[in-house]
Amino acid sequence: MNIMHCIGIGVVAATKDTNTDQILVYIPNLFPNADGRISANPKQVERTSVNAQGEQVKSNLLHSNVLPAYWKNMTDSNRTSSPDVREGSKVAVYQVPGQNKLYWTLDGLNTETMRLETVFYNWSASPEVSENTPGDINNTYQMKISTRDGLMALRTSQANGEKVAFDIQINAMDGVMHFGGSENGFIVWDELNHSFTYSNADGAIFKIDKKSLTAVMPELINLFATKGINIKTELLQLQADQIDADVKLTRWKGDWEYTGNKKQVGDYEQTGDFTQTGNYEQTGDTMRTGNSTSTGIVQGLTDVQTATVSLNLHEHGAVQNGEGVTSPPIPA
Repeated sequence: MNIMHCIGIGVVAATKDTNTDQILVYIPNLFPNADGRISANPKQVERTSVNAQGEQVKSNLLHSNVLPAYWKNMTDSNRTSSPDVREGSKVAVYQVPGQNKLYWTLDGLNTETMRLETVFYNWSASPEVSENTPGDINNTYQMKISTRDGLMALRTSQANGEKVAFDIQINAMDGVMHFGGSENGFIVWDELNHSFTYSNADGAIFKIDKKSLTAVMPELINLFATKGINIKTELLQLQADQIDADVKLTRWKGDWEYTGNKKQVGDYEQTGDFTQTGNYEQTGDTMRTGNSTSTGIVQGLTDVQTATVSLNLHEHGAVQNGEGVTSPPIPA
Protein backbone atom coordinates (compact mmCIF):
# COMPACT_ATOMS: atom_id res chain seq x y z
CA MET A 1 0.00 0.00 0.00
CA ASN A 2 1.44 3.35 -1.06
CA ILE A 3 1.26 6.10 1.50
CA MET A 4 1.85 9.70 0.48
CA HIS A 5 4.24 11.70 2.60
CA CYS A 6 4.35 15.45 2.94
CA ILE A 7 7.85 16.57 1.96
CA GLY A 8 7.33 20.18 2.90
CA ILE A 9 5.55 23.47 2.36
CA GLY A 10 6.41 25.05 -0.97
CA VAL A 11 5.99 28.40 -2.66
CA VAL A 12 4.47 28.64 -6.14
CA ALA A 13 7.05 30.03 -8.54
CA ALA A 14 4.70 31.07 -11.39
CA THR A 15 0.98 31.75 -11.73
CA LYS A 16 -0.82 28.56 -12.78
CA ASP A 17 -2.73 28.45 -16.05
CA THR A 18 -6.46 27.78 -15.68
CA ASN A 19 -6.50 24.73 -17.97
CA THR A 20 -3.79 22.77 -16.19
CA ASP A 21 -3.22 21.17 -12.78
CA GLN A 22 0.57 21.53 -12.89
CA ILE A 23 2.56 24.16 -11.05
CA LEU A 24 6.21 24.93 -10.53
CA VAL A 25 7.00 25.03 -6.86
CA TYR A 26 10.03 25.95 -4.76
CA ILE A 27 10.52 23.68 -1.73
CA PRO A 28 12.94 25.14 0.83
CA ASN A 29 13.57 21.69 2.33
CA LEU A 30 15.02 20.51 -0.98
CA PHE A 31 16.86 23.72 -1.89
CA PRO A 32 18.08 25.18 1.43
CA ASN A 33 20.91 27.14 -0.22
CA ALA A 34 18.71 29.00 -2.70
CA ASP A 35 18.57 32.74 -2.21
CA GLY A 36 17.07 35.70 -3.98
CA ARG A 37 13.84 35.75 -5.97
CA ILE A 38 12.31 32.42 -6.92
CA SER A 39 12.31 31.97 -10.68
CA ALA A 40 10.37 29.45 -12.71
CA ASN A 41 12.78 29.83 -15.63
CA PRO A 42 15.56 27.22 -15.64
CA LYS A 43 19.11 28.42 -16.24
CA GLN A 44 21.64 26.81 -18.51
CA VAL A 45 24.85 25.86 -16.66
CA GLU A 46 28.02 24.18 -17.84
CA ARG A 47 29.22 21.04 -16.07
CA THR A 48 32.46 19.01 -16.50
CA SER A 49 32.42 15.24 -16.16
CA VAL A 50 34.57 12.21 -16.97
CA ASN A 51 33.38 9.80 -19.66
CA ALA A 52 33.99 6.03 -19.87
CA GLN A 53 37.40 6.57 -21.49
CA GLY A 54 38.55 8.74 -18.60
CA GLU A 55 38.32 11.92 -20.63
CA GLN A 56 36.91 15.13 -19.26
CA VAL A 57 33.92 16.40 -21.23
CA LYS A 58 31.83 19.51 -20.84
CA SER A 59 28.03 19.58 -21.18
CA ASN A 60 25.28 22.17 -20.82
CA LEU A 61 22.51 21.40 -18.34
CA LEU A 62 19.25 23.13 -17.42
CA HIS A 63 19.28 23.95 -13.73
CA SER A 64 16.42 25.22 -11.60
CA ASN A 65 15.51 25.35 -7.92
CA VAL A 66 11.82 24.68 -8.66
CA LEU A 67 10.06 21.40 -9.40
CA PRO A 68 6.85 20.48 -11.23
CA ALA A 69 3.98 19.23 -9.07
CA TYR A 70 0.45 18.11 -9.92
CA TRP A 71 -2.73 18.94 -8.03
CA LYS A 72 -4.41 16.23 -5.99
CA ASN A 73 -7.66 16.96 -4.18
CA MET A 74 -7.12 16.07 -0.54
CA THR A 75 -9.62 18.36 1.21
CA ASP A 76 -12.85 18.67 -0.83
CA SER A 77 -13.99 15.50 -2.59
CA ASN A 78 -16.53 17.37 -4.76
CA ARG A 79 -14.12 19.86 -6.25
CA THR A 80 -12.96 18.86 -9.74
CA SER A 81 -10.73 21.79 -10.72
CA SER A 82 -7.43 22.77 -9.21
CA PRO A 83 -7.14 26.12 -7.38
CA ASP A 84 -5.82 28.98 -9.52
CA VAL A 85 -2.74 29.59 -7.39
CA ARG A 86 -0.49 32.50 -8.17
CA GLU A 87 3.15 33.27 -7.71
CA GLY A 88 3.85 33.32 -3.98
CA SER A 89 0.98 31.06 -2.92
CA LYS A 90 1.83 28.46 -0.32
CA VAL A 91 1.14 24.80 -1.05
CA ALA A 92 1.73 21.52 0.71
CA VAL A 93 3.78 19.11 -1.44
CA TYR A 94 3.40 15.32 -1.22
CA GLN A 95 5.23 12.34 -2.70
CA VAL A 96 4.68 8.61 -2.87
CA PRO A 97 7.82 6.80 -1.70
CA GLY A 98 9.74 5.36 -4.62
CA GLN A 99 8.17 7.73 -7.17
CA ASN A 100 9.49 10.97 -8.60
CA LYS A 101 6.10 12.60 -9.22
CA LEU A 102 5.11 15.33 -6.78
CA TYR A 103 1.58 16.35 -5.76
CA TRP A 104 0.33 19.58 -4.27
CA THR A 105 -2.69 20.97 -2.44
CA LEU A 106 -3.40 24.34 -0.88
CA ASP A 107 -1.86 25.15 2.47
CA GLY A 108 -4.24 27.50 4.28
CA LEU A 109 -6.36 30.21 2.66
CA ASN A 110 -3.74 32.10 0.63
CA THR A 111 -6.11 35.07 0.33
CA GLU A 112 -3.19 37.44 0.01
CA THR A 113 -2.07 35.87 -3.26
CA MET A 114 -5.32 34.54 -4.78
CA ARG A 115 -6.98 36.79 -7.36
CA LEU A 116 -9.22 35.67 -10.25
CA GLU A 117 -10.33 32.04 -10.00
CA THR A 118 -12.32 29.39 -11.88
CA VAL A 119 -13.75 26.57 -9.74
CA PHE A 120 -15.76 23.48 -10.75
CA TYR A 121 -17.76 21.27 -8.38
CA ASN A 122 -19.49 17.93 -9.04
CA TRP A 123 -21.93 16.09 -6.78
CA SER A 124 -23.02 12.55 -7.56
CA ALA A 125 -26.75 12.34 -8.31
CA SER A 126 -27.05 8.71 -9.43
CA PRO A 127 -28.32 5.94 -7.14
CA GLU A 128 -26.29 3.42 -9.15
CA VAL A 129 -23.52 1.76 -7.13
CA SER A 130 -21.61 0.37 -10.09
CA GLU A 131 -18.06 1.65 -10.41
CA ASN A 132 -18.64 1.97 -14.16
CA THR A 133 -21.30 4.67 -13.71
CA PRO A 134 -19.89 7.73 -15.51
CA GLY A 135 -19.57 10.97 -13.61
CA ASP A 136 -20.84 13.13 -16.47
CA ILE A 137 -23.55 15.82 -16.65
CA ASN A 138 -26.28 13.18 -16.79
CA ASN A 139 -25.36 11.71 -13.39
CA THR A 140 -24.17 14.71 -11.40
CA TYR A 141 -25.19 18.10 -10.11
CA GLN A 142 -22.59 20.61 -11.28
CA MET A 143 -21.57 24.10 -10.31
CA LYS A 144 -19.08 26.50 -11.87
CA ILE A 145 -17.85 29.77 -10.39
CA SER A 146 -15.50 31.94 -12.42
CA THR A 147 -14.55 35.33 -11.06
CA ARG A 148 -12.29 35.58 -14.11
CA ASP A 149 -15.27 35.43 -16.50
CA GLY A 150 -17.85 36.92 -14.12
CA LEU A 151 -19.88 33.70 -14.34
CA MET A 152 -21.82 31.42 -11.99
CA ALA A 153 -23.60 28.30 -13.25
CA LEU A 154 -25.62 25.51 -11.63
CA ARG A 155 -26.98 22.41 -13.35
CA THR A 156 -29.07 19.53 -12.01
CA SER A 157 -29.77 16.11 -13.49
CA GLN A 158 -32.57 13.53 -13.58
CA ALA A 159 -30.45 10.55 -12.59
CA ASN A 160 -32.32 10.04 -9.32
CA GLY A 161 -35.82 10.24 -10.78
CA GLU A 162 -36.14 14.02 -10.74
CA LYS A 163 -39.12 15.14 -12.83
CA VAL A 164 -37.10 17.87 -14.57
CA ALA A 165 -33.56 19.21 -14.76
CA PHE A 166 -32.57 22.88 -14.43
CA ASP A 167 -29.71 24.93 -15.83
CA ILE A 168 -29.04 28.32 -14.23
CA GLN A 169 -26.40 30.77 -15.42
CA ILE A 170 -25.53 34.19 -14.01
CA ASN A 171 -23.36 36.20 -16.39
CA ALA A 172 -22.38 39.34 -14.51
CA MET A 173 -20.02 40.42 -17.29
CA ASP A 174 -22.92 40.77 -19.74
CA GLY A 175 -25.54 41.57 -17.09
CA VAL A 176 -27.77 38.59 -17.98
CA MET A 177 -29.26 35.66 -16.06
CA HIS A 178 -30.47 32.54 -17.89
CA PHE A 179 -32.83 29.94 -16.42
CA GLY A 180 -33.63 26.84 -18.46
CA GLY A 181 -35.40 23.54 -17.90
CA SER A 182 -35.57 20.15 -19.54
CA GLU A 183 -39.18 20.88 -20.59
CA ASN A 184 -37.97 23.83 -22.74
CA GLY A 185 -39.06 26.57 -20.39
CA PHE A 186 -36.72 29.58 -20.40
CA ILE A 187 -36.31 32.79 -18.42
CA VAL A 188 -33.92 35.52 -19.54
CA TRP A 189 -33.35 38.41 -17.13
CA ASP A 190 -31.32 41.12 -18.87
CA GLU A 191 -30.59 43.57 -16.08
CA LEU A 192 -28.31 45.67 -18.27
CA ASN A 193 -30.98 46.29 -20.93
CA HIS A 194 -33.93 46.31 -18.50
CA SER A 195 -35.80 43.33 -19.95
CA PHE A 196 -37.33 40.11 -18.65
CA THR A 197 -38.64 37.26 -20.82
CA TYR A 198 -40.34 33.95 -20.05
CA SER A 199 -41.28 31.41 -22.71
CA ASN A 200 -42.38 27.79 -22.66
CA ALA A 201 -42.69 24.86 -25.03
CA ASP A 202 -46.37 25.64 -25.66
CA GLY A 203 -45.61 28.94 -27.37
CA ALA A 204 -46.52 31.27 -24.49
CA ILE A 205 -44.35 34.39 -24.12
CA PHE A 206 -44.31 37.02 -21.38
CA LYS A 207 -41.86 39.87 -21.93
CA ILE A 208 -41.05 43.16 -20.24
CA ASP A 209 -38.77 45.30 -22.41
CA LYS A 210 -37.91 48.60 -20.75
CA LYS A 211 -41.30 50.40 -20.74
CA SER A 212 -43.27 47.82 -22.76
CA LEU A 213 -45.01 44.60 -21.75
CA THR A 214 -45.92 41.88 -24.26
CA ALA A 215 -47.93 38.76 -23.47
CA VAL A 216 -48.53 36.12 -26.13
CA MET A 217 -50.83 33.22 -25.16
CA PRO A 218 -51.85 30.66 -27.81
CA GLU A 219 -55.16 29.94 -26.05
CA LEU A 220 -56.38 32.02 -23.12
CA ILE A 221 -55.56 34.79 -20.63
CA ASN A 222 -57.59 34.85 -17.40
CA LEU A 223 -57.81 37.86 -15.08
CA PHE A 224 -59.67 37.48 -11.77
CA ALA A 225 -60.09 40.10 -9.07
CA THR A 226 -62.64 40.19 -6.25
CA LYS A 227 -62.99 43.97 -5.95
CA GLY A 228 -61.93 45.45 -9.25
CA ILE A 229 -59.60 45.64 -12.25
CA ASN A 230 -58.44 49.12 -13.23
CA ILE A 231 -57.12 50.04 -16.68
CA LYS A 232 -55.96 53.60 -17.32
CA THR A 233 -54.44 54.59 -20.64
CA GLU A 234 -54.66 57.16 -23.42
CA LEU A 235 -55.65 54.60 -26.07
CA LEU A 236 -57.26 51.20 -25.56
CA GLN A 237 -57.44 49.08 -28.71
CA LEU A 238 -59.41 45.83 -28.97
CA GLN A 239 -59.47 43.48 -31.96
CA ALA A 240 -61.76 40.45 -31.75
CA ASP A 241 -64.18 38.42 -33.81
CA GLN A 242 -66.70 38.65 -30.98
CA ILE A 243 -67.01 40.40 -27.62
CA ASP A 244 -69.26 38.83 -24.97
CA ALA A 245 -70.13 40.77 -21.81
CA ASP A 246 -72.28 39.44 -18.99
CA VAL A 247 -72.81 42.37 -16.60
CA LYS A 248 -75.62 43.64 -14.39
CA LEU A 249 -75.07 47.30 -15.26
CA THR A 250 -72.96 49.12 -17.83
CA ARG A 251 -72.12 52.81 -17.39
CA TRP A 252 -70.41 54.82 -20.09
CA LYS A 253 -69.25 58.41 -19.68
CA GLY A 254 -68.11 60.35 -22.71
CA ASP A 255 -68.68 60.36 -26.45
CA TRP A 256 -69.43 57.21 -28.42
CA GLU A 257 -68.50 56.75 -32.07
CA TYR A 258 -69.73 53.60 -33.79
CA THR A 259 -69.07 52.22 -37.29
CA GLY A 260 -70.93 49.15 -38.52
CA ASN A 261 -74.23 47.37 -37.87
CA LYS A 262 -75.91 47.18 -34.50
CA LYS A 263 -78.46 44.63 -33.33
CA GLN A 264 -80.35 44.98 -30.07
CA VAL A 265 -82.64 42.50 -28.36
CA GLY A 266 -84.63 44.08 -25.54
CA ASP A 267 -85.64 47.57 -24.47
CA TYR A 268 -83.67 50.72 -25.14
CA GLU A 269 -84.01 53.66 -22.78
CA GLN A 270 -82.34 57.04 -23.15
CA THR A 271 -82.35 60.14 -20.98
CA GLY A 272 -81.08 63.25 -22.71
CA ASP A 273 -80.63 64.43 -26.25
CA PHE A 274 -79.94 62.19 -29.22
CA THR A 275 -78.06 63.70 -32.15
CA GLN A 276 -77.43 61.88 -35.41
CA THR A 277 -75.65 62.98 -38.57
CA GLY A 278 -76.65 60.93 -41.59
CA ASN A 279 -79.57 58.82 -42.63
CA TYR A 280 -81.59 56.60 -40.32
CA GLU A 281 -83.12 53.43 -41.72
CA GLN A 282 -85.42 51.20 -39.72
CA THR A 283 -87.34 48.00 -40.40
CA GLY A 284 -90.22 47.60 -38.00
CA ASP A 285 -92.53 49.78 -35.94
CA THR A 286 -91.65 52.82 -33.83
CA MET A 287 -93.65 53.77 -30.73
CA ARG A 288 -93.01 57.17 -29.19
CA THR A 289 -94.35 58.98 -26.15
CA GLY A 290 -94.01 62.73 -26.60
CA ASN A 291 -93.83 65.21 -29.44
CA SER A 292 -91.83 65.10 -32.66
CA THR A 293 -90.61 68.22 -34.44
CA SER A 294 -89.07 68.35 -37.90
CA THR A 295 -87.51 71.30 -39.74
CA GLY A 296 -87.86 69.42 -43.03
CA ILE A 297 -90.51 67.42 -44.82
CA VAL A 298 -92.19 64.44 -43.16
CA GLN A 299 -93.22 61.91 -45.77
CA GLY A 300 -95.57 58.98 -45.48
CA LEU A 301 -95.16 56.91 -48.60
CA THR A 302 -98.32 54.91 -47.86
CA ASP A 303 -100.34 57.07 -45.49
CA VAL A 304 -100.17 59.29 -42.44
CA GLN A 305 -102.78 58.58 -39.81
CA THR A 306 -103.82 60.05 -36.49
CA ALA A 307 -105.71 58.06 -33.91
CA THR A 308 -108.98 58.35 -35.94
CA VAL A 309 -108.22 60.01 -39.28
CA SER A 310 -106.32 58.84 -42.37
CA LEU A 311 -104.58 61.56 -44.37
CA ASN A 312 -105.28 59.81 -47.68
CA LEU A 313 -108.77 58.40 -47.04
CA HIS A 314 -110.54 60.83 -44.71
CA GLU A 315 -113.72 62.73 -45.77
CA HIS A 316 -115.03 66.24 -44.95
CA GLY A 317 -118.63 67.22 -44.36
CA ALA A 318 -120.48 70.50 -45.30
CA VAL A 319 -118.59 70.84 -48.55
CA GLN A 320 -119.47 74.12 -50.37
CA ASN A 321 -118.39 75.77 -53.60
CA GLY A 322 -116.38 78.94 -53.69
CA GLU A 323 -114.71 80.25 -50.63
CA GLY A 324 -116.62 78.20 -48.16
CA VAL A 325 -114.98 76.27 -45.35
CA THR A 326 -115.57 72.57 -44.82
CA SER A 327 -116.07 70.90 -41.53
CA PRO A 328 -113.25 68.97 -39.83
CA PRO A 329 -112.37 65.50 -41.20
CA ILE A 330 -114.86 62.78 -40.47
CA PRO A 331 -113.33 60.03 -38.28
CA ALA A 332 -113.08 56.68 -39.96
